[in-house]
Amino acid sequence: MKIKRIDFNKLCNKEHFQCQAGFKNLIPEYDPIVLRIDNLLQGSYLPLYDWEDEAILKITKKSFPELRIKADRKRDGAFRGMIYMNKEDCFLSF
Repeated sequence: MKIKRIDFNKLCNKEHFQCQAGFKNLIPEYDPIVLRIDNLLQGSYLPLYDWEDEAILKITKKSFPELRIKADRKRDGAFRGMIYMNKEDCFLSF
């Protein structure tokens, strides 16, 4: 499977970083000099990658686990409700 295009504006923080990590892990397989990205890689990409990694870690550490768990439960409940409502055997009478 090949990815034709990724709209980075639509990715959330972790999704964006995961994509960048995948790209960074592919670089050693293909020679950066042959790809002509060596200067860009060393000059700006790797420092920005490290900065994003540090920012993601800070965001993760500062998250409020209890609030996130409660919000996840509410979301899951709403999702389950939508699934239940869409089942064939569920009918509402108003």
